[in-house]
Amino acid sequence: MAEDPRAAGAGAGADGAVLVFVEVRSRASDDLGTPVETVNARKQWRVARAAQAWLLANPAYQGRTMRFDVVGITWDGDPPRIEHVVDAFDDVG
Repeated sequence: MAEDPRAAGAGAGADGAVLVFVEVRSRASDDLGTPVETVNARKQWRVARAAQAWLLANPAYQGRTMRFDVVGITWDGDPPRIEHVVDAFDDVG
């Protein structure tokens, strides 16, 4: 649906009636943790804040149910490993 240029790796889309904000993270390996593990409380707050700004700029979507997903990509093989965490965190903004 949209990508927020202020939040690299983030985007918004719809899953039926649910508005979905997605944070995408990648790493070359899991040596220092998985990409999903890098979405800490500070990053969650930033994603939620970007979602609020997006909703203000797109009032037609205000009031819809929303969720926050995280997609982690690890590039240590062919094909890369992809982990999709649905409803990974609440609106912490």
